[in-house]
Amino acid sequence: MDTTKFFSRLDEAFPGDPRSTDPVHPQWADLAEEVPGTTAVNALAVLNLAAQLMPVAECYVEVGAYRGRSFAAATQDVGDKRFYALDSFEAHGDRGSDARSDLERTLERYAAHADTRVVVGDAFRMLTQPGVVDRPVGVYYYDGPPGGPAHHLALAVIEPLLADEALVFVADSARPKVQQVHGDYLAEHRGWSLAARWEGNGDSPARWGTGLHALVYRRPPGASRRLTSADERRRRIQVALRGPLGSATRRVARTVPPIVSAPRRRLAPLA
Repeated sequence: MDTTKFFSRLDEAFPGDPRSTDPVHPQWADLAEEVPGTTAVNALAVLNLAAQLMPVAECYVEVGAYRGRSFAAATQDVGDKRFYALDSFEAHGDRGSDARSDLERTLERYAAHADTRVVVGDAFRMLTQPGVVDRPVGVYYYDGPPGGPAHHLALAVIEPLLADEALVFVADSARPKVQQVHGDYLAEHRGWSLAARWEGNGDSPARWGTGLHALVYRRPPGASRRLTSADERRRRIQVALRGPLGSATRRVARTVPPIVSAPRRRLAPLA
């Protein structure tokens, strides 16, 4: 993926500064209106531009597809490349099955022209299995839980699969905990840089929502295509403990009625 070309051609997608202007084409606002989701309009245009410029021999991978708004946007007018969407749908609770059905309908309506593959399961498990992704990843979009161990691992598990030069987009970048994870991860791993932060200017929150980071990865000479020992330990803990525990907690929360605390009795002051 020629990341320099991507940034030099942003003016094809926006008439001015992307932080303060709407996309040139109204199709992204229309898509956001028609498909439920959280990815903001300007981010849709950015993801599509990246997919347009991605080499045919590489692929697009998205973690956290939900109902398919951002995934469908990436595929628009791109019929010769492969797109992977990964989601366990467990984080959406009772809406998980609905979200999966909605994703399938979204792809039928907006991405029937594209080579799309939906992988259902834990991304931290699936992305380390041989053959799940069959070519270098030129563009990666992470829209999963922001901040914390899962966010760190979302970068770690994709790194071995990335092309020698790749674009990585992360949602919710306006949150301090996301910025902290990126700072920590870049300090521990070579080849990464934070290339752009799009968090809007406050005039139109719909443009960027909770923000988007664009990271660039350029594989250093001789770099391993395996997880570091520390990241592999993190991954095993996530898959064996944190992930199942989080799923169990969400299931319990959906079945236990909310606790309504009794009003406190006000005591009269002592005489």
